Amino acid sequence: MRFLLSAICCFSLAVNAEAQDTFTEPGSMKIFPKQVTFEYAGKTYTLKATGAAEQKRSRGERVRQVMTLAHYMANPPAADDLDATETVRKDKGVKQFTFIIASETDDGRFAQRLERSLQSSITPATSAKLKKSIAEFVACFKGNFKANDQYTVRWLPDGKTEVAVAGQPPKIIANVEFAPFYWGLWFNLDSPVSTYDLLSLLTSF
Repeated sequence: MRFLLSAICCFSLAVNAEAQDTFTEPGSMKIFPKQVTFEYAGKTYTLKATGAAEQKRSRGERVRQVMTLAHYMANPPAADDLDATETVRKDKGVKQFTFIIASETDDGRFAQRLERSLQSSITPATSAKLKKSIAEFVACFKGNFKANDQYTVRWLPDGKTEVAVAGQPPKIIANVEFAPFYWGLWFNLDSPVSTYDLLSLLTSF
């Protein structure tokens, strides 16, 4: 009996510890860590989650979940920042998106949709600067994806962008103009997800 009680207590502590170290996006119920750590150029970086959001695609009355994404920063905006979205956009520090794909895709359709979305967001003034980088980025997603496959996009300390897709070696996009462009897609008035949700954890810092 004493062993059983001890085992129950240990299990409860483990569950509570896991709950404290993760958070759940309420729409999709996907679970993400509250912090992520990685090494780059011999230095370790720890990023804090600012929030998560669900991306959906509408076709007529039909609404389909595309993916869920969580956002992380080395130096998140303060809880009382009245324009936290703009603060994130202007911040040049280390940041990361973690994505969880909602459903299976094949025949490169995910890459096709991604390319259309990125190309439509380029202005004439930045087209020449970003065309090659977008092609490099989209090339990371040519394969098939299963539900719950994950990938990350990381704004590195030197301004480069790292793309890590499950089952593939990480890809480095050297153009330092790409990361500001990519983050700007998610943190602006036309964002495909709620920027409020992407910053919903700021009050926990």
